[in-house]
This record gives sequence, structure tokens and C-alpha cells, in this order.
Amino acid sequence: MFFRFFVLTGWLALTCPALAQERQWTFNTGEEEAYLVFGVPDSEDAGISFWCEMKSGQIRIFVPETSEELKPGETVKLEIKSDGQAYVYDAQVEANEEAGIPSVQATTPASDPLFDVLGRNDRFSLKAGQHETIFPLMQADFPALVRVCAKS
Repeated sequence: MFFRFFVLTGWLALTCPALAQERQWTFNTGEEEAYLVFGVPDSEDAGISFWCEMKSGQIRIFVPETSEELKPGETVKLEIKSDGQAYVYDAQVEANEEAGIPSVQATTPASDPLFDVLGRNDRFSLKAGQHETIFPLMQADFPALVRVCAKS
């Protein structure tokens, strides 16, 4: 009986790669943009992303799924806390047709002290409307993101 359970579990993990993988931090650059994403690699599953047009001096914070009470077109406070410090941003609420739950996006300078704090801590919390979550920071390469996003 145990053997059948073990074989079935292994088969499910192989046939459902998204179920077998967990979210992790990935840093990527293209020709013009850079992304630091917490999600399942090679999938649409992302919890948060920080991205920029390279050398723009600005970093965008994008949360793909927030809370149903938020309405597209409105501005909401996006609060990020880490190491006892809170950083608050005005975020634009956007429709997310795929998820059916609105997304939010805020923009901040690449020199924002938030990125230094995130670069040296193990987690941060995020709140947008009633949506609250905690993200781990293990292997999140904020120094690399800031380096490519900063104005030269």
C-alpha cells in the first residue's frame, strides 16, 4: 500500500511540474528591461515582481493579485514592511482579467532605501487594501536589480 502511494505521488509530481515546484526569486535582464520576480520559474505563477527599464532610475513594484474590493483605476496605498521599517507607496489598481482579482503597481526611485533593507533581511510583508502577505527574501538579488535600474 505504501509503495503504491509513493509511486502515485512521484508520478503526480512528474506530470504536474507546477505542483512540484515552489516559488523562488529569479533575476533576469533583457535588452531594455530587468526583472526580479518571486514565482515559479517558466510559469505565470508570480507573487510579486520588481522591474525596470534599465538605467531609468525607477523601479516598479507589481503585485499581480490583491483583493476583490480594489477597483481598477483607483489609487491605493501599498505598504511594505521589513526590519521594523514601513515604506508606503501610491499604487495604481489595474484589472487582471486572467486572475479575476485586481493587480497593483507602484513606482519608486532605484535609490529608495527600501531596496537596501530588502537586500539584507529574510522577509517582508506587503499590504494593499485588505490584501496582506509575507514574502521570503532568500536569494532575492536586490543589489543586482538596483545596479541595472539606476541611472548611469
